[in-house]
Amino acid sequence: MDFQNILFNAINEILSPTTAAYALAAMGLAVHFGYTGLLNFGQAAYLLVGSYGFAIATINGWPFFAALAVTIVLSLILTNNQRLAILCGTCGNHRAV
Repeated sequence: MDFQNILFNAINEILSPTTAAYALAAMGLAVHFGYTGLLNFGQAAYLLVGSYGFAIATINGWPFFAALAVTIVLSLILTNNQRLAILCGTCGNHRAV
C-alpha cells in the first residue's frame, strides 16, 4: 500500500473548500438548533443560494475568491429581497414584522 498517497489524498480532502463549507454549515446549524433550541429553516435558503452560486461559478472556471464573492453577492441579494417583501405593503400580513 502506498501510505504516502493515502495520507496526501486525506489531507487534500480535509483542506478542500467543500469540506470547509459543510463544516461551516454544520457548525451554524448546531449552534442554532442544538444550543438555542430554536426551529428555523431560513438558514437553508442561504446555504442553498451560496452553494449553488459557488458551484456554478467554479464549474465555469472562476477562481476561488471570485466564486466566494459570487456567494456573498447572491446572499446579499436574497437578504435585500426578503427585506423588501417584509416591508412592502403588498403582502397584507404586517404582524410578522
